[in-house]
Amino acid sequence: MGAPRKTLWGLLGLSLAAVCALGASCKGRSPAPGVSPEAPASRAPIRLFYVTDLDGYLEPCGCTARPLGGIDRLAQELQRASQGAAGTLVLAAGDLFFEHPRLEDDMVWQERQKATSLTGILNGLSLAAWVPGPADYAQGPQEFSRLRGALRAEALGANAGLGNAAVR
Repeated sequence: MGAPRKTLWGLLGLSLAAVCALGASCKGRSPAPGVSPEAPASRAPIRLFYVTDLDGYLEPCGCTARPLGGIDRLAQELQRASQGAAGTLVLAAGDLFFEHPRLEDDMVWQERQKATSLTGILNGLSLAAWVPGPADYAQGPQEFSRLRGALRAEALGANAGLGNAAVR
């Protein structure tokens, strides 16, 4: 396991711990004397969704072992699971735009088109923030900056990337 993945899992673990601690701090409190307790909320709490290593896939991978669907299925599941929630937060980590850190020359145009399509789809899914993976830099700093600029989500990271496209 490389350093970027360890850092990513550490960040996700820290985030999960913070959310759990925040949730635990709200339980078990009784109202002050003479104050009636509030009625329970009729809506579910905020729901957190995260996607890891999308690898630039728009459709199922073609594998025979439990193909789970493509980006359309993800959108459908997010919509279904968000019903009744007070709010949702969608996060992503890992390789979002490209599957591999190096692209074959004859695949560059197709992979760039796919990455551009993904930015629009992820914007539609209200992606809030993402941590880039190594393959997201497959086409160099200029292409990474273009894709990053097209995605409305906040890019998170610490000194990752290439030159002027670095995420800080």
